[in-house]
Amino acid sequence: QAHDGGAALSYIYCNPIDASNAARNTGATNENSAMIDLDRLIGTLLKQLLWYLPVSESLPSLEHAAGSKGDARPTRDQMKTAIVDALSGLQKAFVVIDGLDECYKLGNPHFAKFCDFISSLLCSSLAPTTTKIIVFSRPNYSEIESAFAGATSIQVDGGANSKDIKLVINAKMSELKVSESVFQEITRKLVSRSHGMFLWVDLVSGSLQGERNIRGIRKAIEELPEGLDTVYEWSMTRILRQPSRAARERALNLLLWTTNALRPLSREEMMEALAVESDMTELDEEARLVSDDGFITECADLIVLQDGYYQLLHTSLKDYLETTPESTSPS
Repeated sequence: QAHDGGAALSYIYCNPIDASNAARNTGATNENSAMIDLDRLIGTLLKQLLWYLPVSESLPSLEHAAGSKGDARPTRDQMKTAIVDALSGLQKAFVVIDGLDECYKLGNPHFAKFCDFISSLLCSSLAPTTTKIIVFSRPNYSEIESAFAGATSIQVDGGANSKDIKLVINAKMSELKVSESVFQEITRKLVSRSHGMFLWVDLVSGSLQGERNIRGIRKAIEELPEGLDTVYEWSMTRILRQPSRAARERALNLLLWTTNALRPLSREEMMEALAVESDMTELDEEARLVSDDGFITECADLIVLQDGYYQLLHTSLKDYLETTPESTSPS
């Protein structure tokens, strides 16, 4: 317990999918879904901090919220004030924000304001020796760089997770029928080329399993692209080189719908969307797809099914698709 001299810990993981799920479950608009998700993130931080406070400790901002409208939930501003009050009442506290860059999907001004609020917790009135803020993020987000301009920044060593990368490779490539020495050679090369990116391993491992001999596997590894944008381009090339024209067009349309839909589409909704053609005035029953089997494979694993809804594999893929020239992008 923090009030017994220990340190309080408040942690959140910024999952961009949660905003879409919140909108889907409540019927909220795109603007309201950002508000729902932001309130949830701030509320989660507050709830964890309150657990460490002594029962006798009072927070005027929350008392005011409870007394104003009976069972009304506190507003976002009231929760922010309560977090500051809670941190001021703790002897020592750590606030950990994992994947802050993922919250960019909240859009602005929500994303920028959330970054500014987290950085504001470092203000002098909270006594920096008692409150520590740790933020994990990918680089090159102006809102984050602006909010934390005066904070210490550390580039995480890509080699620090090599053991975990090896475990992922072992799981992904377990069906390869090669000798132990060859398997270890494959693992070493993939670890070296992955630069610590699990997502890279996830994307390239499927193509290696399609090789039928050791020479083909070795050649494929040497030709693997480096970096996420390059591997996304490589995956798009795989899609465009599929022998079936129908599969190519279906995969590009799948990516288009998944990238640009206001919310994730269910399996049934996606099959109906793919049946729509530009010259249609109404949906022909004979044009409806009867199955979505193989959709993910046709998209070179760039999309995933989560709880029955199609999602892009990663937030960075949306960035890539929205900024890539039309000649290589479905949008």
